[in-house]
Amino acid sequence: MAELDEIVEVNITRQTAVPSMASFNEHLIADRFNPVGIKPRFDLAHRVRIFGSAGEVLSAGFAADSWVYKAAERQFSQSPHIKRIFVGLRMPEGLADSVITFSGEFAAGNVISLTVNAVRLADVSYDTEGSSGACVSKIAAAINEKFPGQMEASVSGELEISVYGIAVTNANLTVTGGTEHGQTVSATASPIAGDKSWTEALTAMANGANGGFYACEIHSSVMVELQEFAQWVQANEKLGGIVSSDSTIVEEDGGDIADWLKTNNMDRTFCFYHPSDPYFVSGLFGKMLVKHPGSATWAHKALEATPTVTLSDGQRSMAASKNCNFYTSVSDLPLTRWGTVGSGEYIDVIHGLDWLKAKIQQLVLAVLAQLDKVEYEDSGIEIIKSRLKAGLEQGCAYKILKKDAYTIDCPTADEVDEAAKKERLLPDVKFNAPLSGAIHKTVINGTVTL
Repeated sequence: MAELDEIVEVNITRQTAVPSMASFNEHLIADRFNPVGIKPRFDLAHRVRIFGSAGEVLSAGFAADSWVYKAAERQFSQSPHIKRIFVGLRMPEGLADSVITFSGEFAAGNVISLTVNAVRLADVSYDTEGSSGACVSKIAAAINEKFPGQMEASVSGELEISVYGIAVTNANLTVTGGTEHGQTVSATASPIAGDKSWTEALTAMANGANGGFYACEIHSSVMVELQEFAQWVQANEKLGGIVSSDSTIVEEDGGDIADWLKTNNMDRTFCFYHPSDPYFVSGLFGKMLVKHPGSATWAHKALEATPTVTLSDGQRSMAASKNCNFYTSVSDLPLTRWGTVGSGEYIDVIHGLDWLKAKIQQLVLAVLAQLDKVEYEDSGIEIIKSRLKAGLEQGCAYKILKKDAYTIDCPTADEVDEAAKKERLLPDVKFNAPLSGAIHKTVINGTVTL
């Protein structure tokens, strides 16, 4: 090879790496649940876990009647549906990391009796188990058996047991039999701080290893918590969904979450009224997030395994006046109406423009990173312009933007002031792009003659 290189030297530099782009089809369901016994484990270091089916959620240890399982089941009931679900934990109060430590190894003939939090465990025989390590493992299993859903014990050292769950406040050891039975036990507990708010919880979820979600919902019907959720979604550029059974939405002029979302111009959270279905949003996200962002309206959609609502003309009018959505049967067709967020903007517009922003950023960053230099000349500005154009063309292809209707305005190099050039900043790159829009309603006038 060295001799060949002397004659024909070929050097290839790979420039195939591009910056990653946020996913816009990941769905988080967040709840306050007891994490003890759930596998894989939820804790401060693992606030979000990902599951590929409702069966996986059930197998992880969630109860069949839990909100988490029911929400996951609804998502995966859609056809087609997104392929995985993010489950987030709002850390409850009252949990601790505890450590039970034995002072010395056990010996032949020992019978070990341990009492934890005033509950005596089944005795463990050294002669039956055969080693100190096996005895400690047997004791950990006995803790799990005696405290299901309260303590999750595992061996963390030859003579040490870690316990996740309620604090181990006391442990008493008695060892009989054999020639050595002077062992003692100690227990320490480090309380785990619960989340004080949904803001704290959601921020921790977003900052974790599995924080790459976009669409999200929380299990709550408390007005102040829903408001806090919507504010967090707004500040963090996510897409939030709320389903409310509050009849005020369809019966009275104000005082409900839908009215609050409208009044506060929340354009990243939508609300559906449903008197009996707390899993509605999970199904809607499952159905719609399979589609490319912005390519489909969220109105006039039928959901699987989802009951419709019967509303009077006045109730529908009241909900619509608050930009609240509902799911009714029209000529025997179940349909979502009208696919808007709290501010009145359409969900597909928010979803699509979030994607478009990320796409343009990705395209421009890629060229800045791949080229040795983008010269501050008209040719370099044209490179930036071409990347912006490529993003807008994709926006047109996915029906976010009106085809062949956008314009781009860039300054020439001579038009940029020296201060900006000194900072290596290209300012005043602008585009104007009309939205593609969608038809939700129509009026047809006809005349029939003889």
